[in-house]
Amino acid sequence: MENVTSRILISDKDLSIERYPQNNGMDAFSWFRISNSPYYTFPEGLEVESGEVIYSLIRMMKAKRILETGTRVGISTRYMAYALLDNCLGGEITTIERCGISYNYSREKITSAGLDDFIDCINAGSLDEDIIFLDNEFDILFLDTEPEYRYAELMKFFRCLRVGGLIVIHDLSDLYCEKFCAPYDSCLPMAIKQLLSDGILSSMSFKTCSGLTIMQKNSQPLWERKHERI
Repeated sequence: MENVTSRILISDKDLSIERYPQNNGMDAFSWFRISNSPYYTFPEGLEVESGEVIYSLIRMMKAKRILETGTRVGISTRYMAYALLDNCLGGEITTIERCGISYNYSREKITSAGLDDFIDCINAGSLDEDIIFLDNEFDILFLDTEPEYRYAELMKFFRCLRVGGLIVIHDLSDLYCEKFCAPYDSCLPMAIKQLLSDGILSSMSFKTCSGLTIMQKNSQPLWERKHERI
């Protein structure tokens, strides 16, 4: 079987891979460049290394239901969809994108890759009031909108994640990543601090050039258990 990154490149002739950052003393990562587009600039999507980690997590967990915020050009969406395809267990990614240009672009690329059956695209804001999902509906939350929205998204969709499920947060700078580590940064919302300190959430941050944090929901908080009894 071909490497998942190779499959994405074969299905999308506008994509190429380049190393970034360059000549600044940092370790370089592989990023996607989109040709023939005045709207998208390099680097775009997510690092190849992060995409392959997310693909492997889905393969290993046998995840079936995934919520993504921030589709952008659909590169991370395609990594995840190929994992569902290769698991041969069905499943679906619900991906939310506010920008109409990105929504249309990503849908076109998803269709050309033959992955429509695994992806439900929603053109809306992740924090819009009418974006609502069932409790315990998802195995993975992949949060990749603007960094300032991530904590609100985590709390909004936390109830929708099953116990044992993962929260993967991409594109957090070192500053934001450190807010998930002890001693917890004062800017981290108290509700998330409490989940971490109570052991309901566990967290690990990887200092890639853009940042990648993986969290696991270890148990239900009391407010979720009370909700179930009502």
